[in-house]
Parts: sequence; C-alpha cells; structure tokens
Amino acid sequence: MEVICDTLLLCFLGYYCIRDFSVNDAATIFTYVMLIASISLNLYLYCHIGEVLKEQCQTVGKAAYMIDWYKLPAKTSLDLIMIMNMSAKPRQLTAGGMMEISRISFASIMKTSFAYLNMLRTVA
Repeated sequence: MEVICDTLLLCFLGYYCIRDFSVNDAATIFTYVMLIASISLNLYLYCHIGEVLKEQCQTVGKAAYMIDWYKLPAKTSLDLIMIMNMSAKPRQLTAGGMMEISRISFASIMKTSFAYLNMLRTVA
C-alpha cells in the first residue's frame, strides 16, 4: 500500500509543483521539492532494504554450504540442508504480492510516476 500511495503522491506533487511554479512563490515550490525528495528517499529505502535482504539470504546459504555439514549429527545436518535448499531459490520481498521490492522496481516506480505526471500535464 505504501508503494502505491507514494507513487501517486509523487505524481500529484510533481504536477502541483509544476502548476504552482508560475506563481513564483519560493516557499511553496521549496515545500513541494522537499516532499518529492522525502517520498523518493522513502521509496528508495524500502527498495534498497528488499535488495539487501535478498543478498543476505544468499550469503547465509553460501555460509551454510561451506561448513562441513556432512560431519555434523543427523538432526543438525538436516536443518542446514533445509537452509541451503531455501537459499538456493531465495524468495523475493514483495509489495502486497504485486511487485518485487528491489532497485529495479524503484526505477520502474519513478518512471511510472513521471509518465503519469506527463499525462496529467497534457490533460490539464
């Protein structure tokens, strides 16, 4: 929900910033620019955290594989084998099951919001 709301907020804030740019009110434009930067940073942090979690999952799997798991007791080695199997195909952190949260999706969100902003500009 946060990702979708932030995308729409970016679109509308960009539109109102462009619309109010002709008023030459520096405080208003500065406020819009700060809100856009804040929301963009918020989205980037979500996407970056998703990317880091995916990388850490792969690192844990590699570490579990590198130890001598075959010399451990049967119960412990089965647990490690399960970790290795789960890390072989890491799950993606998703936004409500709709999209993967990664840096690539951040770029996609930014492109989508600017495309919607251009559509609003041409309609208005």
